[in-house]
Amino acid sequence: MRKKYQQFHSATMKAFKIAFVMLFLLSNCAIVMAQSPNKKISVTCKNEPLASVLKKVEKASGYKVLFTYDEVQNYKVTISAKGQEVSHVLKTIFDKLPFDYKFKGKYINVSKRERRILNISDGPEKGDHIVRGVVFDVHGSPIPGVLITVVGKHRGTTTNVEGVFGLDLQASKALVEFSFIGMKKKRVTLTSQSAYVKVTLEDESHELGETVITGYRNVNKNSYTGSSTQILGDDLRKVSQTNILDAIQSFDPSFRIMDNTQFGSDPNAMPEMTIRGQSGVGNRALDTDQLSKSNLKNNPNLPTFIMDGFEVSIEKIYDLDPTRIESITILKDAAATAIYGSRAANGVVVVTTVAPKPGEVRVSYGFTGTLETPDLRDYNLANASEKLEIERRAGYFEKNGPSTNNITSEADGVNAYNTKLALIKRGIDTDWLSIPLRNGFDQKHSVFIEGGTQNLRYGIDGSFNKVQGVMKESGRDRYSVGVSLDYRLKKFQVKNTSTFNHTKSKESPYGSFGDYTGLMPYDTPYENGVLTQKLYYSRNSSNRYVNNPLYEATLGNYNWSSYDEFVNNLSFNWYINDYWMAKGQFSVTKKYSRSERFVDPLPLIQICRCRRIERYRYRRAA
Repeated sequence: MRKKYQQFHSATMKAFKIAFVMLFLLSNCAIVMAQSPNKKISVTCKNEPLASVLKKVEKASGYKVLFTYDEVQNYKVTISAKGQEVSHVLKTIFDKLPFDYKFKGKYINVSKRERRILNISDGPEKGDHIVRGVVFDVHGSPIPGVLITVVGKHRGTTTNVEGVFGLDLQASKALVEFSFIGMKKKRVTLTSQSAYVKVTLEDESHELGETVITGYRNVNKNSYTGSSTQILGDDLRKVSQTNILDAIQSFDPSFRIMDNTQFGSDPNAMPEMTIRGQSGVGNRALDTDQLSKSNLKNNPNLPTFIMDGFEVSIEKIYDLDPTRIESITILKDAAATAIYGSRAANGVVVVTTVAPKPGEVRVSYGFTGTLETPDLRDYNLANASEKLEIERRAGYFEKNGPSTNNITSEADGVNAYNTKLALIKRGIDTDWLSIPLRNGFDQKHSVFIEGGTQNLRYGIDGSFNKVQGVMKESGRDRYSVGVSLDYRLKKFQVKNTSTFNHTKSKESPYGSFGDYTGLMPYDTPYENGVLTQKLYYSRNSSNRYVNNPLYEATLGNYNWSSYDEFVNNLSFNWYINDYWMAKGQFSVTKKYSRSERFVDPLPLIQICRCRRIERYRYRRAA
């Protein structure tokens, strides 16, 4: 019985072993069949990253696809394969890409075809008349839309969205030119045996010493017969980080800003300037009304300002962020008139701003702080004691002295002199020039975001500029935001720039600084700690009493102006060849301006009352 049990146990174990071996062989066969290159799969994608497509192949085929992400991240694939073998799907994917693939067990190894890449210095490899390759920029990103032509022949091609191209040389050797807008042209000699070509294009940067920027297009300096001055943005910012117009004076002696002694360092006063001298006809005097001092439309000496091909106002240049400037060109003679007509009679200032650069998203932030202090070195005014001595020597206190002293006898002269002397002995010596002034801190913040591809570039900029004038409570605030798009395809370029600006300026309630220069040092703005309404010794040109300017500053007078401006500039360029270009421009500008000024009438009423009292005293004396 025991023997039969052992025989049954042995037979059972053999059966289990045979069944296990059979099951193992069947499972391996199923795995091999599941991972067979002949297995039919379906993969559909449109302009998807190569890494994502390979993951889909891995999931559908059962193979483990091995690749380096850094090598495939710049490539995209479009494929529609239904019920096709794995090997055929991979062949379709890598047909126009510089990659090799190899089946190895349950793995598919994908590697870049570095050994087949041909540089200019490399020798030829075996192949046919059709040369394939890829075009990169200096950052290693493929460039779509590159124009590839055989020099001297009317045939060529362009790169696809992955930067890959195929060109039939139709000869054993040919000179091939690669060109793209914004990049340097490159010529490569290829042979019919060249298997795969890798070409790198560099960004095109014009040196100002070789090119003159006229606003319509860049002209070779050797062929430009006019007079011009070119300034790089970096050189401009070395002179001044805040005032563009002042910095230009350091580079071109013909560009002069007229001294404005009336408005001084008022941040809301637009400067007057000349390039080709002043006009002898219709030359206006400086405005005396502060409401119109920024209105320079009737100035016959003002040059024309062109920014990125569009005419702008001087106020736009005055408020422009210096960090956004790439270059400035000044055109000064008849050659400029031939381009811009009568607008160039006083010269043309062409401003080129920084264009967005392709590649990864880049964010730039800039801050500029400036401390402004009043400069009174040119004002050498007498103090109270010196002023009194000057008046005594000039005979101001004598009976037959100046007609404005109202001295009718020697006793009146002595009393007038002693009265002023007593004020000086009391310590009254008012420095009127320092009263309405302050130290101001100007700050400028700017942000610029740029990125995109070689075909589509974008830029977003924003800035905040706060200027404090040296006159108390005066200032100018400016906010700006803009978006620029640059689309390039083969020989065509479309640019659109939209900007919105908000500017608000505020005048000082302390009045004009020139009013303080004529006030007497033995007049005091305070009596027993209280502001006086009028000054006794300070008179105007009509020998009338003047009000205390510090008192007027407390009455709530104000004078402010602001404007909101929206500008959209659209330009179209067609680069026909190296010598011909078609250009079109369209611009829309909408500006909303507001201003308000209030003057308290109380000081005028008091002046009229004082004049009536003076007339009454005069009649009684008569």
